[in-house]
Amino acid sequence: MENRYYPRIRISLEVDLFRKGQHIGSAVTKDLSLGGMTLLLDKPALNPNEIVLLRVWIKGELQTLRGFVIYTSKDHSGIMLIGMSKEATRAYFNFLKDMDIPLRWALDNNKPY
Repeated sequence: MENRYYPRIRISLEVDLFRKGQHIGSAVTKDLSLGGMTLLLDKPALNPNEIVLLRVWIKGELQTLRGFVIYTSKDHSGIMLIGMSKEATRAYFNFLKDMDIPLRWALDNNKPY
């Protein structure tokens, strides 16, 4: 059983990954939620407990998200979003809001968002 606070929606977005200012590769999202995402990787590039920057196009604008790597496997990694700028948070929230499912679920189940 999964212990997710927010539901995830399946969507594929291209993401560029950076560690300490250095580009370390690209990935594609498997799913997104208000709290994080799963990234599909061609090769292992991330390590658990590290912080990475994720650059992704959201509604025609390049946004930089900050993430904490929760887990990794040979072809995917789980990322928890942390400490993003107000602009990036707003863009990400509005993007998910337009998808309708996660936020409606959170509201219907009295979950804060």
